[in-house]
Amino acid sequence: MNLKNLKGDVLELGTHKGGSTILFAKYLQNINDPRKIYAVDWFKGLPYSDEFGNTDEKKKAKGRLNDTSKEFVESKFKQFNVDDKIIVVDGLFEETLYEKLNDKVFSFVFIDCDLYKSAKFALEYIDNHLEKDGIVFLHDYSNFLNRPKYDWGIIKATDEYVREHKVQFTENPIAHFQKITSI
Repeated sequence: MNLKNLKGDVLELGTHKGGSTILFAKYLQNINDPRKIYAVDWFKGLPYSDEFGNTDEKKKAKGRLNDTSKEFVESKFKQFNVDDKIIVVDGLFEETLYEKLNDKVFSFVFIDCDLYKSAKFALEYIDNHLEKDGIVFLHDYSNFLNRPKYDWGIIKATDEYVREHKVQFTENPIAHFQKITSI
């Protein structure tokens, strides 16, 4: 599948310090792809504790990863000369996706939000905003490095989504699925 033939921009749900965003943007620059990347985060750390995390660290996750800010991330995008490829959307998914990106269609979505509640909302949002043959990558879905299977709630949210929507899901080499029906 050649994503270049698909319509739709790139959506990153969970940006933290912007490292993945920069790599995606550099790739798009290198192949002269006009797509933009919508980087969505509220830049204050994890907004909730993870009710489905299986360790105290996950169950008390609220505020974790708060060592960033929108200003910091935007300065990194400028430093790496990719700020023209990236549109930063500041806010919680449930407060921004439908309000600011409801008219968008995406060819590629990268979900890096860890938590059940955030992942559940993100997956339901993209169900109506992913182009046919579009691809979704899930950063925190895996038991690589011998992590317990239900280390983060995103795994439970993904399993529910895959089961309810009958999506063909693949965990290796990285957790992903492709939309095979039109929106």
